[in-house]
Amino acid sequence: TRCSMASRLTMLSLLLLVLSLHSVDAMDFKGQMYCERTFQAVVILFGLVGFVAGYIQQDFRLTFLFLCAGGGLSAVVCLPDWPWWNRHPLTWLPAEDDDDEVESKPEKKKKKKPAKSK
Repeated sequence: TRCSMASRLTMLSLLLLVLSLHSVDAMDFKGQMYCERTFQAVVILFGLVGFVAGYIQQDFRLTFLFLCAGGGLSAVVCLPDWPWWNRHPLTWLPAEDDDDEVESKPEKKKKKKPAKSK
């Protein structure tokens, strides 16, 4: 049935998400941008095709199924941290040793006493 197909797709995307969590590298900033753009493009493309197909067939359910398929496909492609989203890793500065750091205590400023007038 169609309901079981949607639940299978959801379970598949959740399985892929769990399997991708073991990745050591996190998605870099450019990867996040490309992932977001890919997600938007897939959902909009499937939405437009679904709208046209639903309009021609006069069946809103067909439009909804296209949107569900686009959402499922974009979830499988964009939710897991795939290696192609990590092509521009950041290079961080090396951490300084704690011994080298000198913590300076803020010096207390001495208040000037007003001059006594005679």
